[in-house]
Amino acid sequence: PAGDPRGAVVAIDPSTGEIRALVGGRDYTDPLDPVARFNLATDGRRQPGSAFKSLVLAAALEAGWQLTDTLPAPASIAVPLGDGRTWEVSNAAGQGYDDLTLRTATALSVNTVFAQLVADIGPEAVVDVARRVGITSPLSALGSIALGSQEVSPLEMAGATATLATGGVRHDPSIIRRITDADGVVIWERPDAAGAQVVDPAVAEQVTLALQDVVASGTGVGAQLGRPTAGKTGTSQDNADAWFTGYTPDLAVAVWVGFPEGRVPMVPPRTRVEVQGGGWPAEIFARFGTAALADTVATPFAGPGVDLVTVTVDLTRDCLPNPWTPRRLIGERSYLPGTEPTTACAEPAGPPTVDVPPGTGLGVAEAREALHAAGFTVVEEPEHSTTVPPGRVLAQEPPAGAGQVLGPDGFVATLRVSSADRTGTVVPDVLGLTLDLARQNLESQGFTVQVRVGCPDGVASCTGAAARPGVVWQQHPDVGADVPVHSPVTLDVYPA
Repeated sequence: PAGDPRGAVVAIDPSTGEIRALVGGRDYTDPLDPVARFNLATDGRRQPGSAFKSLVLAAALEAGWQLTDTLPAPASIAVPLGDGRTWEVSNAAGQGYDDLTLRTATALSVNTVFAQLVADIGPEAVVDVARRVGITSPLSALGSIALGSQEVSPLEMAGATATLATGGVRHDPSIIRRITDADGVVIWERPDAAGAQVVDPAVAEQVTLALQDVVASGTGVGAQLGRPTAGKTGTSQDNADAWFTGYTPDLAVAVWVGFPEGRVPMVPPRTRVEVQGGGWPAEIFARFGTAALADTVATPFAGPGVDLVTVTVDLTRDCLPNPWTPRRLIGERSYLPGTEPTTACAEPAGPPTVDVPPGTGLGVAEAREALHAAGFTVVEEPEHSTTVPPGRVLAQEPPAGAGQVLGPDGFVATLRVSSADRTGTVVPDVLGLTLDLARQNLESQGFTVQVRVGCPDGVASCTGAAARPGVVWQQHPDVGADVPVHSPVTLDVYPA
């Protein structure tokens, strides 16, 4: 609609720098549009917000930081500026965390972590990286550069993104491939450029690892293309500018959404929804990238020369899940060998209180879906039943109800499912055990127990009753017998 924000898109072939697509406005010929002939993609300069954090991360890695290094991630922080003043920084929506790795802080776009990071490495290091990857707009070495406070164009951001996509090799963006005369004779042709290695390949590869997490499980999930994709969301203060910069090995794209007349907050009622980088810009990237790469075979990012190690982790903490880690926070990440997490998360520190949906009496598929939605991993155990149709849940653990405290197994729900299968099993040896131990042993293996108290031959008293009261002296079926599961086992026990 006419009152909606505008958008700009620049797409570049990372391997050559060729501009494959450039959209800088709606309609260049519209006489009623005062900005129709202003190219938002090449001449529009706006704050990139958190989209600039990819360059901050590159500068930090060059300075010796690792993706696995951690920093506090409170909701707000006062960062000393070195001259007696402090810089007050807050996270989006006031969200605070415990200590986060740089990798997780990138995926979640945590401002307070990046403010500390730029205070450590210095804003000059970020300006240096930005210049090398193709940012030509004026930049000041201020701490706020970590949060994308200085204005750049979509064309510049696309070029910088393309440099990361090639493992740190910069190809200057170009829009003209060749010039011919009226007879079709080539009078100028762009020379093939090898490009310049402006960022260490290992640094660029680690930035790509972190930015893949942004798309896989962080703020940029709306930009998924169904192929290896890395990217970064960005939203400037007051939601005045929204960005998504993303890339595959074959295409680098910068998307900007905003109002051309100036910094107009993109929040209702001015816009239909609150516009952020993970919303409309990420969706534009996904729609454009899916169509643009429809005929291109999906290729993985070039690795660091060694096989990566894939580990199942708590995606918000970059550590191994513990029994109480909610299922929705668990996923796989790839790491350079030796950098993968090896210790379990300290948080959550104990069993949480959660609402457990009912599963008993439902079909197993319905019960499983409800429990999955509540964050549980589901284990199914078949149990023979002659009264309940197969596939129905006979019982569940933990039990259904509001405010249930999970046990030591954490977010694991066990469903006992009715089964018509009576597969054979072997009767264990419980001779010589007390009745309590024998019953526990048998019932844990699915048998039902019947008890007869008395001495052999039916006599009233016997030596066994005096020497071993309450002990099993005979069982039927015999030890080692192959019987159907849930069969009864009769125990003869000396009188106590």
